[in-house]
Amino acid sequence: MPYKDLVKRKQCHKESSARYYLKTLKFKRQTLEGKIKHNETVKRFYQKHPEKAIQNKNRIFKKLGDKINMTLSQVKWYLLRWSQAVRKRDNSICQNCGSIAILSHHIIHKKNYPQLMLNINNGISLCKKCHDECHLWGN
Repeated sequence: MPYKDLVKRKQCHKESSARYYLKTLKFKRQTLEGKIKHNETVKRFYQKHPEKAIQNKNRIFKKLGDKINMTLSQVKWYLLRWSQAVRKRDNSICQNCGSIAILSHHIIHKKNYPQLMLNINNGISLCKKCHDECHLWGN
């Protein structure tokens, strides 16, 4: 009798795992247009609610800081210096189109590899237009 219960539990687990996989797969297969639309919606929301944008940015920086043993203020300061160093290295020229670069972009995302967050070789100087295209934010 216990063996049959165990088999039943495993079967239920497999089915629930499959349902979860199918639910999450829907988001993984999101189209490019869907991502652009989502990013535009988020951008509009943060324009209407700038205080929420600041709270979210601070939350993200705090998470990154926790992963590499830094405080929120240290993460902000070092990222600002990293950005300046990347633009100085590239002579403030956009590496994509050749215009004036005002932003630094992480080639390998901070979220995925926080240990590379402050590595100058993980950065590229971009203009606003090219940076928005990189993140699929549109114009």
